[in-house]
Amino acid sequence: MVRNKLHINILMKKSIVFAFLSIASLTLQTSNSNAQSISMEATLNYVNDKLGPDIKVEVARGYIIAKYYESGELYREDKASCKTLDISEIGYDKENRIMYVNCEGNALCVDRTLYQRKIRREYVRLSFPVTLDERSANGMKNAMTHMIRLVNERKYESNEPFEK
Repeated sequence: MVRNKLHINILMKKSIVFAFLSIASLTLQTSNSNAQSISMEATLNYVNDKLGPDIKVEVARGYIIAKYYESGELYREDKASCKTLDISEIGYDKENRIMYVNCEGNALCVDRTLYQRKIRREYVRLSFPVTLDERSANGMKNAMTHMIRLVNERKYESNEPFEK
């Protein structure tokens, strides 16, 4: 009789542990499947916050448009199709304090307009003058990659934070 109670007690403990693990696993799977993908709007908010008030980045019809302001006046605009940008060539030049996204194959894919001088030229990269620490530089690289992939890859989604 004592042996039967002991056996029943062990079975109950195993059942409780199994039930707890099953619920925990189900909860974890549900929370992962319900995680929201980071939207383009949230990505642009992150990028623009890091770049500061003198640079505004937007995405329209598959193009990244970067507008540069001085004393509140637009003086430069860079425009590049996301399809022509190389996501493996995104980086931060700490010495020159520039975040950049190179064009694929070093092609001239960035259309730059300097409004005050009325000059229009093509360049091989988008570049953003900004001072970043290592964590922010990695976050910007992740955000720029995410932004370009959102445009270029129809089914792409990610909920990975930009800064880790």
